[in-house]
Amino acid sequence: MGILEKGSDLEQSQIVTNIDWSTLTSTEASAARQQITGQHLAKAARAFVDQLKRLAEEELQRLMVEAQKAADDFWAENRYQRTHGRPEEQGRFGTQIRLKHNSLQATWYRNHFIERKDGRKQPYSTHICKGIRTFHYPLRAFRRATDWEKVLIQTIEARYTLLRQRSAALTRLRAAIAQYEGLLAEGFARYTEFSRQLR
Repeated sequence: MGILEKGSDLEQSQIVTNIDWSTLTSTEASAARQQITGQHLAKAARAFVDQLKRLAEEELQRLMVEAQKAADDFWAENRYQRTHGRPEEQGRFGTQIRLKHNSLQATWYRNHFIERKDGRKQPYSTHICKGIRTFHYPLRAFRRATDWEKVLIQTIEARYTLLRQRSAALTRLRAAIAQYEGLLAEGFARYTEFSRQLR
């Protein structure tokens, strides 16, 4: 039998994933290439793009987990200081991790406490701006932090910076995948694997 065997659509779909495409690139493989149809190419292209998109999504979720673990480390020390530290050394800064427009957001804020009429203190949070076109917060944004906060924030922010850079690179990768998928849709418009994208 040749490189492709006749069978059901399901069997043909499974065969496509097992093709060693590198064996079909040489001049001598002309006869074997005759067995490759446009449908085979379209199915392989669809599987390739779908896998890339799935892997990119999984990597984004792993990125979020890494960021959350960094935030966990910050809050663990914050809780320790609240329990064992002196009142004047209580932390005033906080951090938050979220996903916005498929991009990692690792932000900082400063807490303020205002005494209410009943004597209780009401906390208010002020978001700290990182700035545009930068991956890290300037240290001057934390000049009012306690000594232990400054050391901790600097450590956590170094981790955040790398994660933000990775998130930006991942965003560019996802854009490239979408562009490539669009080019495949143009080339394979007659096949159901891509025709729906051009509607």
